[in-house]
Amino acid sequence: GRLWLNLNAFYTDRDDAQLSQSHQQIPGDPNSFVFLTGNGQAHVYGLEASGAWQLHPSWRIEASLGLLESNIDRWAARPEVEGRRLAHAPPYTASLALNYSSGSGWFARADLSLVGPYYFDISHDQRSSAYQLVGLRMGHEWTHWSASVWARNVFDENHATRGFYFGNEPPAFANKLYTKFGDPRQLGVAVDYRW
Repeated sequence: GRLWLNLNAFYTDRDDAQLSQSHQQIPGDPNSFVFLTGNGQAHVYGLEASGAWQLHPSWRIEASLGLLESNIDRWAARPEVEGRRLAHAPPYTASLALNYSSGSGWFARADLSLVGPYYFDISHDQRSSAYQLVGLRMGHEWTHWSASVWARNVFDENHATRGFYFGNEPPAFANKLYTKFGDPRQLGVAVDYRW
């Protein structure tokens, strides 16, 4: 079978990086938050690789890998975070997919995606957990039409994508992590028309 590979490496120095944070001026008062944006210095470098292998006229494997290093080098407003990773910058991401096409219109796909842990924000030290998601799709296509059934997050992985850490609950208003979760398992049907 045929094999395709792509490889990219990158390095970026960020002078005057826009680094934002929130700060609660009065402990216990959820209405006393101030949002600040300050200029700092950071650097980011990494590697991205992707490829596909046509195993057989009906079977194709696709894969990708991303490796990322990111650091806050200098920030006068928050020197305690210097040397830490930037927010929402997982050290790795990866995906793997298997595609099937019958040649008579039937098709199917199974995919797996992985995301490494990352800091939710630079205003606190709370982090996400690594997670993996599985998707499935199968259907039939004609000259101009296709119909398919699909499932996303097949195993209903409970994964936090955003996190906020502050005091909001009386009487003590102790700092607590509040998270926004990614989509739960979703099932659907799609009908497409192409002209």
